[in-house]
Amino acid sequence: MNAPANSANEYQGASASDIRRHYDVGNAFYRLWLDRTMTYSAALWEKDDDLSAAQLRKLDFHIKQARVHRPVTSVMHHRSCL
Repeated sequence: MNAPANSANEYQGASASDIRRHYDVGNAFYRLWLDRTMTYSAALWEKDDDLSAAQLRKLDFHIKQARVHRPVTSVMHHRSCL
């Protein structure tokens, strides 16, 4: 939530033009320093990893965390009475 306009000591946030100037630089710029997944996030590093391996490890981690595990339960059959 942005602070009221009259509160000089409160952070107002970046303007739309500031945000565009920061992020809308094109993929060529990001290819200079990101791996092939173009992941703009911190990687999960292990010993001897390169950037690509560390980024893939982070993606794998989030995929595993997002999976929904259903508990094993017995199947119930509903039968109607005639």
